[in-house]
Amino acid sequence: MSWAYLPPFHSPILSKILARITGQIKTGQNIRREVRLKLDPQVYQFIERVNELIQAAIPKIREKGYRDLVLVIDNLDRIVFRVLDDKTGRTTHDALFLEHAEQLKSLDLHMIYTVPISMFYSLKATGLTGAFPDYSILPMIKVKEEDGNPCSEGIDRLYEVAKRRLDIERIYADGVVEFLADKSGGMLRDFIRLLGYTIELAQVRGGGVPITMDLAEKAFRRLVNEYGRMVPDEYYKLLAQVARNKRAPNDEKHQAMLYNLSILEYMNGNRWCDVHPAIRELPEFKDIFRRE
Repeated sequence: MSWAYLPPFHSPILSKILARITGQIKTGQNIRREVRLKLDPQVYQFIERVNELIQAAIPKIREKGYRDLVLVIDNLDRIVFRVLDDKTGRTTHDALFLEHAEQLKSLDLHMIYTVPISMFYSLKATGLTGAFPDYSILPMIKVKEEDGNPCSEGIDRLYEVAKRRLDIERIYADGVVEFLADKSGGMLRDFIRLLGYTIELAQVRGGGVPITMDLAEKAFRRLVNEYGRMVPDEYYKLLAQVARNKRAPNDEKHQAMLYNLSILEYMNGNRWCDVHPAIRELPEFKDIFRRE
């Protein structure tokens, strides 16, 4: 993939709009509705000015040999899920991706947004795919088969991800990266976190390498504790059923667990689900899983 660097554009009108929006956002949480009412009429004016900048930029990037502009908006899948209206079930996710879909599609360039996966398994899925018909669901990287056997291809893929960022052979002892890949459940974000945790732990010990399995296990325990703090007690029985059946029913609680990654989805072949490896290590889960 090629990237084009463009010098910044300076637009007095755009600067004034941004300053006005920033000032209104800073007025506090107690008048959010008032802020939204003030901002909404300005959004289209803002989009219009940005589109002017985009149209001015495209000839310049084509002169440099690039074909077009692509804007990637990452981390929108991490937007806090909150019910805004108990009567209608309207949520923060609905407000952004459904109610403001037209604004999200209004920029004159290719856009990529990350959307919470739980939206695709909610009653709003039809509206979402109608608003954004060109979508792809990216599953976890499969590190285990549905029957629980290791998937070497997925583990090797994560190893390559780490190798592109770190001197794996110098930093890690044999088998450590593969262990972290397995314990991430194929969730790339958690795999990167585990790599970071091991490096932090090694630095505390004086920075010695290679990083050994005992530090990898401590890093995984940290991840286990983080997941343990976010799982409500009433969810463990449901999680145990997912672990046995490899299926996640399409209801509000399972959507929430897909959203917070307690449940991971795989689509290598048929769609199936499993419980995050960190959840499997929690005593509450182990106890209910044995009794189910």
